[in-house]
Amino acid sequence: MGKKNRNKNKRPPAPPPPPKPKIPLKKRMVSNCMVAVLKYMTPNIRFRISQAVPLMRREEYEAPLHMNRFVCEPAQMMINNTVYKIDRISSISYFDKDDKVGEPSNYLEFRTTSRRRCALERLLTDQTIEEAMIYLTGVFFSWRQGPVHVKCFGVIGNASYLPGDITFKTKCLQLPHSGLEKAIESITTSIDESSFPLDTVVITEARRDHEIMPYHHQWIKEAGYLQILDRQKVVNWLPTMMALTNKEIHLQSWTFLKDECAGLIEDFMEMGRDPGTSISIAMTEETDVKELLQELKQLPGVVRDDKIPEMACAKFPRITFLPIQESENKVMVYVTENECAEQKNKQVYFSKWDVHIAIVKPNEPNQD
Repeated sequence: MGKKNRNKNKRPPAPPPPPKPKIPLKKRMVSNCMVAVLKYMTPNIRFRISQAVPLMRREEYEAPLHMNRFVCEPAQMMINNTVYKIDRISSISYFDKDDKVGEPSNYLEFRTTSRRRCALERLLTDQTIEEAMIYLTGVFFSWRQGPVHVKCFGVIGNASYLPGDITFKTKCLQLPHSGLEKAIESITTSIDESSFPLDTVVITEARRDHEIMPYHHQWIKEAGYLQILDRQKVVNWLPTMMALTNKEIHLQSWTFLKDECAGLIEDFMEMGRDPGTSISIAMTEETDVKELLQELKQLPGVVRDDKIPEMACAKFPRITFLPIQESENKVMVYVTENECAEQKNKQVYFSKWDVHIAIVKPNEPNQD
């Protein structure tokens, strides 16, 4: 009896294991899993994995690639916080035997610099820097499916070495003042058509050319927000600012002071702009802001209002409305305080004060 009971309590035998899938299906599943993981990795880690493990390159190319920042220069490029730089080094090898001097040797130096690592490689070759950049960007970006997504795409100088079989999708473009037209021309085929119109165009570095036409390029004119930074005191920006037609512009220039700002406001009063147009001018000195507002008080038809304290700063709470010739619209002028000017770890270049010049309709609530 006891033996029969023991047999009754025994578990049924386990089912046979499922048949093993075919090898192609298994490889396909593994490949899909790798793609799903790789698309969430940072670009620079993905590049290192692709170079260290050649068998994973196909999956790395298939995974969508997203970058926060991509800046191209003639001999280097920056991807997020990692810089890839190529230099041409020439050296002469000396031999002690028979006091003979060896032939000069040329090699390329490839340096990778990030916050955590710095790697250096040297290659004995006659390739030019441009040829090496073509090869490097080809390894990183060629054969990918779909455009590479970049939050901010920057170019300084010539970036024609970018591969022609891939495009970059971005809504923010950073350009230099020097060689502005050539910089745009070098990336004309690299920016995906779906990027336009751009949300933001940032023009930086130093401006030394007084020519205005480069700033009328279609990419710049159609941008929703145009930010201009000029660290030199060479060019007067007033003629350029009068010619720009963007809806929203911010200018930071050491040559655009109180008198230039007053001249721009007078141009707005005379020529007018489309309603919604807004220009902000950075100013460093509080005395300049005070003198500008004092001059505006003397203009005919001026109206000052302080009903909207959230728009203006506490130091200059009043909002000034000025008439426009042959138009019912008004020029609205108010001042805000730039908090980033005090946070040295975040922004050190923006000025303390911003003078805002905007076009508003007479039926807007600001004027009640």
